[in-house]
Amino acid sequence: PIQQVLVQTMMYEQMALQAQSSADLNRFKEMNDLVDKGLDEAIQLDPRNPIPYLRRARASFKRYITTRSLSDLESAQKFLDKVEEVSDQMTDPVRDLKAQIHIEAGEQQRAVSLYINALELNPSRGGLRRRLATLYRSIGDIEGSVKIIKSWLDLQGEPRTPVEMGQAAEWYMLIGDLCYQGAVDMPRAIR
Repeated sequence: PIQQVLVQTMMYEQMALQAQSSADLNRFKEMNDLVDKGLDEAIQLDPRNPIPYLRRARASFKRYITTRSLSDLESAQKFLDKVEEVSDQMTDPVRDLKAQIHIEAGEQQRAVSLYINALELNPSRGGLRRRLATLYRSIGDIEGSVKIIKSWLDLQGEPRTPVEMGQAAEWYMLIGDLCYQGAVDMPRAIR
């Protein structure tokens, strides 16, 4: 039964997106209420399953982006806390959503701390470094962004496989973009 409820809520989420894009705010609210009701039902059916809590947090955050209602932001945070309560590890989607919530609440340093703590546990994760570099860039800390990129390139060493070469090229493009935009001067970036 929980799978049926989750599938049904996915349909409501799609309908809410359609209503949002057509600026039908009444339909948008109606569909979001159905999403919340369905996910609350899924939580009741399996309170130890983190997926409905995560989806409820995402739904609240998406609604916040549209409505800018602080109650939606608080709701997203509350459901993310439940995800952490029922799951023993913080997954990338949870961390990313938590970081977005912190940024929206004006708590950029808390968002940065989430990624730094995750990198301390697993320093070789290129995806985490990419998200942290992007976060630094979005909050205006260009030096922090370049530092993260360069530390990842140093950690990787010389690329040996086509995949590693592609990843290194992507990182060098990021540094090049920052230099081109005038955010970082070239000699300092390549040191």
